[in-house]
Amino acid sequence: MELNEALRRIVIGNWMLIVALVVLPVLVVAGLHLSTVPTYSAAARVQASSSPPGSDTEADAVLSRVDGIATSSTVIDQALAKTKTTGRTADQIAPEVGVVRLGSSAVFDISVTDRDPKVAVALSGTIARQTVAFLNGTGGFQPNSLDQLNTQQTTLRAQRTQLAANLALTKDPVQVANLSAELASVDQELSNVVSSIQNLQSQTLSNSSAAMISTPTSAAKVASTMFTDLGLAGLAGLIVALLIASILEVLRPRVADARAFARELDAPVLGRLTSRKEAEQAQAIARPEVRVALGRAVDRHLVTMVVLTGPPAAGRLTALAADLRTGLTARFTVPADAPAVPQPSGGNGQLSTLAGDLEARTVTLAPLREPQTQAQARPATVHVLAMSELDDGTRGQRVGLVAVVPDLTPYAEVRRFNDLLATTGWTLIGVLGDPIRVGRRSQ
Repeated sequence: MELNEALRRIVIGNWMLIVALVVLPVLVVAGLHLSTVPTYSAAARVQASSSPPGSDTEADAVLSRVDGIATSSTVIDQALAKTKTTGRTADQIAPEVGVVRLGSSAVFDISVTDRDPKVAVALSGTIARQTVAFLNGTGGFQPNSLDQLNTQQTTLRAQRTQLAANLALTKDPVQVANLSAELASVDQELSNVVSSIQNLQSQTLSNSSAAMISTPTSAAKVASTMFTDLGLAGLAGLIVALLIASILEVLRPRVADARAFARELDAPVLGRLTSRKEAEQAQAIARPEVRVALGRAVDRHLVTMVVLTGPPAAGRLTALAADLRTGLTARFTVPADAPAVPQPSGGNGQLSTLAGDLEARTVTLAPLREPQTQAQARPATVHVLAMSELDDGTRGQRVGLVAVVPDLTPYAEVRRFNDLLATTGWTLIGVLGDPIRVGRRSQ
């Protein structure tokens, strides 16, 4: 099977299915976009730290931290309360909050998308301020942690002082060893607490550099992705349609055209019939080349009856048979003893002398005729019938079968023709292509 035959079977043979599966998702996506309320977006710019990140990994860590703070339910609930926004919850707003880093810096744009431009402006500014406050430590748990560490440090110092005093007054070697061990343990804990306080203080100092850069004053309408979504929907529908059409062709194979049908039956193609419009203009279903090819095929196979059969309707086959009878019913041979052509008489002497001179210089050629044996074997009359017109008159006749097939004929017709030829013993003299397709119910 050639590539163009496969394309004709899959694409042309299932064009209605392909068009439907391409147009349907496009219409659905278009309806969804047309029914969607337009949204607006407002963005505030903040600085998470005055010192730029040292690497992309550190910049990504800062981005993750800012994104986690800005989309947290605590920050969004506080923003909704401060802006007095009703009809929305933190779960609804969180997916609409976007955090975008500018390059690899510590500057971020915090945006909010909403159907109301005023709500988008108010929420984006408030969420940005809440995020900055959290980064600076005024909205988190760092002060409480620092107070706890300072209290723990004071307790450990008092405990160390007491252990040192007891150690100085003790003379028992065993107690001295125990007190020395406890004093070393307290010193280790005190050192850890001091290190934690220093780390927390340095982190607080670095985080305290977060600041607001700009607040939104207006919201911009979000650009519609309608055309992009329509293209993607059409492409997805086309892929699904081609897949379904390919599966249908595997489950229900068809033959692309008359030439492919003839190749399956190992028969020649006699030509292609006219379409309805061409038949009305020419007042004939069969083209001239079809008549010539069929006549020569009849002569070659020496058939006395031509039977037309195929998927087309019985009425079209009957009309085609009536059209072909005009050129095939009167097929007489030239007899061997044909009379000579009489010569004209009369005229003056000069004309007679001139005619005699011409006759003396002219060689008379006999009419061209086929060999006598072939002329005697050739039938004088050829009957052309459709399969629906056939009766018991085929007995004693040399029948030649002509397959009339439209494009995209089911492959089951090939098996039917093979069974018909094997059962009847008729001769398949050729295949005719029909431009008029037959519906599945007719097939």
